Amino acid sequence: MRSSVADSTPRTCLSVRCLAIRTDVSSHRIWGLVEASAIQLTGSAATFLVQLLLARLGGPEVQGGFSLVKAEVDFLMATLVVGLPQAVFYFVQKGDLPIATSVKLAARVGMLATILALLWGVVSVLRGQQNLATAAAIAAAAGSSVHYSILRGALLSVRSSRAFAIFSAAPAVVILLLVGALLATNSQLMKSQFLVALLFLGAFSACGAWGLLQLKQREMSSSRTVSFFGLARFGVASWVPTVCQSGVVFIALGWISERSGEAAGATAAALALASIAVTPLNLMSPLLFKEWTSLTPESRRHQFIWAVGIVLVFTIVFSSIVYGFSSEIVRLVFGAEYVPFAAFFALLSLLVAPQSMAKLWTVLCSAAGKPWLSSIVDAAKLLLFVLGLVMFALEPRDAILTLVCSEYAAIALGLIVLAGFRFGSSGRDR
Repeated sequence: MRSSVADSTPRTCLSVRCLAIRTDVSSHRIWGLVEASAIQLTGSAATFLVQLLLARLGGPEVQGGFSLVKAEVDFLMATLVVGLPQAVFYFVQKGDLPIATSVKLAARVGMLATILALLWGVVSVLRGQQNLATAAAIAAAAGSSVHYSILRGALLSVRSSRAFAIFSAAPAVVILLLVGALLATNSQLMKSQFLVALLFLGAFSACGAWGLLQLKQREMSSSRTVSFFGLARFGVASWVPTVCQSGVVFIALGWISERSGEAAGATAAALALASIAVTPLNLMSPLLFKEWTSLTPESRRHQFIWAVGIVLVFTIVFSSIVYGFSSEIVRLVFGAEYVPFAAFFALLSLLVAPQSMAKLWTVLCSAAGKPWLSSIVDAAKLLLFVLGLVMFALEPRDAILTLVCSEYAAIALGLIVLAGFRFGSSGRDR
């Protein structure tokens, strides 16, 4: 009897020690995720501060020009990167893609993206929308952005969450510093789209160079490799939603800016204000994806419904405040020049609910192994917006109404698809 007690004592101590180690590791991972989210929140704050500085020191017209260049760079990057950052992360982490190969891939795709973006710019030059220097600068900025994005995918697989979050937030912080310096020197400089494009080129090039230095410190070799087409095929599921989302913003700002530069600036400011309410959900999405992936279909549906309910309560409160006090909020935050466009802020505040639900929808589809369902809904939103713009829009406010209606129509389509599919954990319909 004594020997039995004596034998069990070390086992008990070992079990307690293992439990303590697991608890410590778990708390360390949670703290790491919280820290990474806080750092990424810095990037989101920097992006909003850029819009705030442009509004306060430059005015709607300056903000409109800046936002149009940013939207074009974002759209070109999303189109030309073809989902490679997600594919590079997956295959580097799996051991099928060496770090050195991913670095070469980033450089080659970045150069190819610059050439293709330049061809896009030549079309704009022929249509009289830009001069050749501006088109070349935007093309170079798009190429450097593609290069940075692919390096970011590689860094996620070999660096800590904290290091990845810092690298993710870096471009927004650099752009904030450059914009602040230019506005402090002479706010009229920001009216030059060529100079704005150079600003983005400098920010992404500097961050890309920093990423190369970090990857050289974590060199990893592999006896296996994957082809470019294999990478692109893997990344296409995440590519389509990104292209559609950036395309909607680019088309909207481009259409409005052709009619009024000030209206385009006010639209960009209103979109920035609405994005504040969506930022917490963007930061929580990786945690939701990780949680929902391990759940049964019924449990996943239950949590999705609860998440939608919580999001709807928050977004309805936010939208009600902005809609009801739009003039006061616009004057306080952005300045008196934006008050004539208070209706834009009121209408675009209604985007918060469908955009938040769309984010949850994307996470649900990805966790269930059906990311293509999310792609279908995003493509439908882009198609509905373009059709509405062509058929019904006559002035900037019509374009904003069309944007809001297309978002809600896309969410309605998503709910119909949700009712028709059961999201099995194996990725197959059951």
